[in-house]
Amino acid sequence: MLAIAVEWELYARTILRPPLVWSGWLSLVPVVALSLPAGHLADRFSRKRIILISQIFSATRIGGAGVGLLETSFHSSGRRVAGR
Repeated sequence: MLAIAVEWELYARTILRPPLVWSGWLSLVPVVALSLPAGHLADRFSRKRIILISQIFSATRIGGAGVGLLETSFHSSGRRVAGR
């Protein structure tokens, strides 16, 4: 769902097709690059711990994206953000 949200936001900001294509291709890079190391880690360590750590990183990434979207939406709408 995060990938869909990122592509939707990218299209809303640029209204161009090439950035959407590039974001789709670039989202495959970590999958291809990290699949062998992830398999090695899954064989050596507890899978429950690996899943827990990956979920924490995923939640952090989603939270960071949400904060970034809120920051840009407040600045682009002309609203004043507290403390600025």
